[in-house]
Amino acid sequence: MGDHPQYRTILTADIEGYGRPARTNPERVKLRRHLAGWCDDLLGKAGVRADQWCRQDTGDGWIVSIDPHLPRDVLLVTFLVGLRRRLARYNSGRPTPRQVRVRLAVHGGDVLPDPDPLVGEAVNLACRLRDAPAVRARLGVTVQPLALVVSEAIYDEIVKHGYSYDAQRLDPSEWHPVVAETKEGARRAWVHVPRDPEAPRRAGVAAAASGTARSIAGEASSLSSNERPPHWANVTSLWLGRFPVTNAQYQVFAEATGSRAPLSLTSQNFADPRQPVVGIAWDEARAFCSWLSLVSGRRVDLPSEAQWEYAARGPESLPYPWGEQPPNPSITHYGLPPQEGRTLSVDALPQSEGPFGARQQLGNVWEWCIDEWLPEAYSGRTAGAPTDPVVLGDGRSRAVRGAGWQCTTERVHAAHRCHNNR
Repeated sequence: MGDHPQYRTILTADIEGYGRPARTNPERVKLRRHLAGWCDDLLGKAGVRADQWCRQDTGDGWIVSIDPHLPRDVLLVTFLVGLRRRLARYNSGRPTPRQVRVRLAVHGGDVLPDPDPLVGEAVNLACRLRDAPAVRARLGVTVQPLALVVSEAIYDEIVKHGYSYDAQRLDPSEWHPVVAETKEGARRAWVHVPRDPEAPRRAGVAAAASGTARSIAGEASSLSSNERPPHWANVTSLWLGRFPVTNAQYQVFAEATGSRAPLSLTSQNFADPRQPVVGIAWDEARAFCSWLSLVSGRRVDLPSEAQWEYAARGPESLPYPWGEQPPNPSITHYGLPPQEGRTLSVDALPQSEGPFGARQQLGNVWEWCIDEWLPEAYSGRTAGAPTDPVVLGDGRSRAVRGAGWQCTTERVHAAHRCHNNR
């Protein structure tokens, strides 16, 4: 074979959050052994002999170089299905900080024959795709344990043709294009997103309206004049995040863009990856939305007050997302003194779920809205029912909704309005 490069199929995997402080060194060793063992097992199931591949350990993952004569559709199907199943079995019953999630990239190209280290532009690109912000974002906003990304060449040559193996088909409609920003420039790639009618709910979004819905905003019995008078508002279709944005999700954005790390990571009471991110300014929240729009290919922004309130109250204009029952600690998280402050994981308190599946809209953390703060906004909406009303402007004060962990009972209701400086 000499020193001449040879075309190889390249797979590279990385354990998400491998170095997080919650993991111990013995746990990291076990994770590496598990991932290596899964790789060996799946290569065998795909019919790859031991002399047809070599693997390079990367610490928190691996790079595998495979004989190009082996069917790449078989490799894709085997790893897509098999690795996801193994991860799901491993994670079953384990708490979130102990679960394993993996980013896997597949590419092909010339590689120098020396297997240690694997060298070639194709190897570099496979690793860049694996670590690209767009791929991290896909894993950050889903509950799936595996994000599989392929280069455009692999998609064009294999995926888009819908090949099948072992009763499993590569369905092109389940692959979404993303722009992967690499050191060599922007590269188009494709991420697998399984079709699943329930995926929007499990992956962190909830349907908040279908068509145009009419809802009451405000509350006649409110003690605050800025929540009166109650009035009709038409709200068109939208999707709302099922859970507040977590520390883990925001950290992906911060690392990808060089943005300031969230203040929540500086305190043990707020730093768990599944706790909601706190200490984020309005402008930073908008920057997160812009970045998520870019990497996901979907328009993402903060909700207006009207959208937020409709998602919390539903078509029946409930006083609380969960119904008529006043708040208590078994439903939502509020009423803590400042010295005892802490947030709960976004997975906590399923009883707080609202009419469209969004959880913790009341309590735990305040939530930014797109609106400029205007105390008298409702007073001008008494005639007719405006459609998607929003107060736009460049003012410093912005509307917030939801009430945080420190709020008293009288502020924990769906019509409550408040504000903070951006």
